[in-house]
Amino acid sequence: MTENEAKAIFWNIYNSEESDEEKIAAIKAVIGMETHNGISKQEFINALDWLMDKSGAAMEKLMPKTPNIWGDGYDDEGNMICDMYECPNCGKNYEIDYEKYDHCPACGQAIDWRGYDSEN
Repeated sequence: MTENEAKAIFWNIYNSEESDEEKIAAIKAVIGMETHNGISKQEFINALDWLMDKSGAAMEKLMPKTPNIWGDGYDDEGNMICDMYECPNCGKNYEIDYEKYDHCPACGQAIDWRGYDSEN
């Protein structure tokens, strides 16, 4: 199993419409299965171990965080144009119009865009 495959499994569970209890049950069910979508139980457990590394940093990056959105210029009427954002994990800055990533390219942090209105 690759790092991306492990992330995809947990990302799909995390983003589901299920309650937290149902998400935990889904993870437990996958761990309890001998295979899941071609992934063996041991491969899944190895991926879980990898994601839960000593600091827990890898798993933490899978949990989407809201970016700090800010502006670096003004429109003709003097209004701030909020078209920049900062990764909530590593602080790297990106331009929303051209670099709106679901995961920070620098550190891999998942970005939560829910509630962001592109007209702001």
